[in-house]
Amino acid sequence: MEVNSKIPYIDVIAVTKDLCEYVTGKDQEIVYGQVTLKDGEDYNKYLSAIVCNKEDVEKVLIETSKLNGKTMEEYLKSLNKDFCHIATFKEDVRRYEIDFNPRSDSKIKANIDDEHAYVDMFFRRFIKFRNNLIENKQVVKRDDIYQYFLSITGFEQNRPNNSKKSK
Repeated sequence: MEVNSKIPYIDVIAVTKDLCEYVTGKDQEIVYGQVTLKDGEDYNKYLSAIVCNKEDVEKVLIETSKLNGKTMEEYLKSLNKDFCHIATFKEDVRRYEIDFNPRSDSKIKANIDDEHAYVDMFFRRFIKFRNNLIENKQVVKRDDIYQYFLSITGFEQNRPNNSKKSK
């Protein structure tokens, strides 16, 4: 494994959901809002990965669809800050990893708003932790992000047929 600023996509969305549940104390849902954004002279279809309160799912879908036709910059500024926006990416992109380096050429870059800075900070600290393990030639495991989550929150990762439990 090499030092980098990427985390598997599935890990980012799952842990973001759990972090938001931990902070808000409310059940959260992962939502994919479809939106058509203007790229120069062209319009392209995008997906926004967003975490919100369970009762706000429909609201997220309506609000993101109302932003069709905007540029990416306009779109990101217009998103409702009550929802945790993780990333917006072209609809046809394979979702392997999310890059937390805004200057990278990755197809999916994290774009978490200031209102959910605790989520962004969690992942950046995890990346630093993981990269330190790599640099020191220590073992890096696939579930390190979940272990890191547990060490900070004291909650178990939300998995099928396993409710959250306090340690």
